[in-house]
Amino acid sequence: MQGRVQALSRYGAAIWAGGLLALAAVGVHAQQSPQPQQRSQAALTAEIPSGQHRVLRLRNLPKDAQLGLAIQTTGRVTVVLLGEGDYKRWPEPETPLLTAPVDKALSFTVIVPEAGNYYVAFDNRQGTTDQKIKMVIRAARGRSTAPGQPGSSLQPKPEQHDF
Repeated sequence: MQGRVQALSRYGAAIWAGGLLALAAVGVHAQQSPQPQQRSQAALTAEIPSGQHRVLRLRNLPKDAQLGLAIQTTGRVTVVLLGEGDYKRWPEPETPLLTAPVDKALSFTVIVPEAGNYYVAFDNRQGTTDQKIKMVIRAARGRSTAPGQPGSSLQPKPEQHDF
């Protein structure tokens, strides 16, 4: 499922990433017995003008959810994964879950430390040219094993950056 991010304001406008929100609102809470972990995936593209940033809101994620992100860019931007409190302090977050430069491609997996809303910010405020972003988000409820280990619902893949 692909969506296009349109002009998001600096303080509070965010988008729903189609299938990922279905995971947060329905699929994650629907698991009743020890079954294989439920997974969801969403893809999107965005254009980030120089001197600006864009934010994607991930709503109502449960504690210990696994998030895997694969990002491709046309140039250098910074990706920041924020909890609710740090998002309110943007652009001066105190303890983001992740801050990393992306120069063409980056993929990572994180475990959500507590239930709530999370935000993925693409920061091009220091950039001198517009950047295009492609991102795939994979999410799975809980963690039965460490990410990347046999049995984990989010296995690293060599072609992970290929969209």
